[in-house]
Order: sequence, then C-alpha cells, then structure tokens
Amino acid sequence: MELHPTGRSPLRCPHCGEACPGYDTRRRAWRNLDAWGYKTFLVCSVPQVRCPEDGVVTIRVPWAEGRSRYTARFEAEVIAWLPKGSERQGGRRADAAQLERGGRNHASFRRRHRYVTVVSNPETGHVLHVAPGRGRDVLTAFYEGLGEKCRAAVESVSMDMWAP
Repeated sequence: MELHPTGRSPLRCPHCGEACPGYDTRRRAWRNLDAWGYKTFLVCSVPQVRCPEDGVVTIRVPWAEGRSRYTARFEAEVIAWLPKGSERQGGRRADAAQLERGGRNHASFRRRHRYVTVVSNPETGHVLHVAPGRGRDVLTAFYEGLGEKCRAAVESVSMDMWAP
C-alpha cells in the first residue's frame, strides 16, 4: 500500500517540535498486518526537514515508532501473541538442562511503558518463558512454576539492572 502525504500540516522537527522547512523525502517501508492472507507493507516517501538546531531529520509517522520497520499495529499483535506462542511452543516445562544459565530481559512497547519479560537460554537462544510485565512478581511466578529440581539446576542468571 503506497501512502502519499497530503502536505496540509506544517512540517515539524521530531526532536524539538519547531516548524521547519522541508528538505527532501526518504522512501521507507513498514511491515503491516496481513490482509486477506497476503503480506502487507506500508510504503511512503517520508518528508525530511532542515531544523536549525537538529539539522536534517526525518519526520515521525503516526503508524510506526522511530526507526522501526514494523507498524505499531503489527508490533502490538506480535507482543500480544508472544505469551500464547510461548505456551504452545513449550507446552512442556523447561527441563533442568535448559535452565543452568538463564537470561532475563524486558522490552517496552512504543514508549508507553507496557512491558513483556522474556526468559531465555543465552547459549542456545531458546525462549523459555514470555509474560506481560517486568516486575518481581513476573519472575517469581516463573521460578515458582519450575519446580524444585529445575530451580536447583540454575547456576547463573543475567539480567539488566532494573530493580527486580
């Protein structure tokens, strides 16, 4: 699907918000939700502005965040699917061998502070658990659900420096 800017709104710098003169356009494509079983992409020549403070920058588009190559709706669907896919994929609980070393990370969706926590084995790349949220309760529920044998097999855990 090709999108064409209407030119009705003044162009603004995405960093400082100042109205700026147009400079050029940059052709970009974003993966969107499938339509009738076909992969769908949004394609647009996105205007760039020349800002006195920030230089030449590409304006923001309402359907995607920053440099993402996916639309916000596509990202939302994937994030909503992650916990379900994780359950189906691992219908069985992780065994002790998978849990000797674990990694935990969280990701925010579109700067709205809606997070998912991902527990994985960094050596194999296998995702062991995905759950909404990023608090201590998310990890507590994961570890309590493992059972004593699996918990005893954990040798190390790596994670970012957020409080939990």
